[in-house]
Amino acid sequence: MEFIWQDPQYRAQFEALATQHEADFYEYCNLLINDMNKLLFEGLLALEEIKNFEDLKEDQYAWSQLD
Repeated sequence: MEFIWQDPQYRAQFEALATQHEADFYEYCNLLINDMNKLLFEGLLALEEIKNFEDLKEDQYAWSQLD
């Protein structure tokens, strides 16, 4: 979010959304934060899965038995 906020066009659109659709803005922010949390969680799970594959690959016999 900090990276995107540095873009002046994105910032302007975000501020316009806050002023033009004030009633929906809080729900939008809530959904945005929930989506970011979900993506972060899924990314961490993927890192765990990658680590498991790396560990399995270190065992040459177990790795060669996979199809």
